[in-house]
Amino acid sequence: MTIRDIAAIALFAAFITALGFVPPVFVPFFPAVPLSLHSMGPILAGACLGAKRGFYAVALFWILLLAGLAFAGGSTGPAAFMGPMGGYIGGFGLAALITGLAYYYWPHPIIAQEFLFMAVGGIIALYAAGIAWLIFLTKISLTQALWLNAIFLPGDSAKIILCIFIRRRLYRSAPHAFRV
Repeated sequence: MTIRDIAAIALFAAFITALGFVPPVFVPFFPAVPLSLHSMGPILAGACLGAKRGFYAVALFWILLLAGLAFAGGSTGPAAFMGPMGGYIGGFGLAALITGLAYYYWPHPIIAQEFLFMAVGGIIALYAAGIAWLIFLTKISLTQALWLNAIFLPGDSAKIILCIFIRRRLYRSAPHAFRV
């Protein structure tokens, strides 16, 4: 791992952290999990840095969170992982890994492929981890958990489009940095 890799990992960990400070929007009938830009961070980390370095950026974010840095939900430390958002936070690593692997096997995708990579690799991975933890924690049914998460699909689709735009702009400005 080079100094450039370490700097990129630190930069994306800071980006993920900074997205946590953008004020979230709380949904009235599902206040436990807010609408925030936070899920963009791990998806972009995987898409830009690759699976391994993207996961390392998320792991560094987890360390910062455990150390006491607050984020979108307002909780911090181990409590952030134990609350209703814990599964989604844990899913950040999975999202970075799967998105990074997709870009590894298809390094120059068209926009539709990128949307698919980020939707499947990022959002579905986040939802799977988040829903699994939510079911475990609150003892609701899978159907209820899926319906509770359906409200987030339009916003997450918009975030994916924004991620594609950001990744393409970054790639045009520094293609050498994308050693996925």
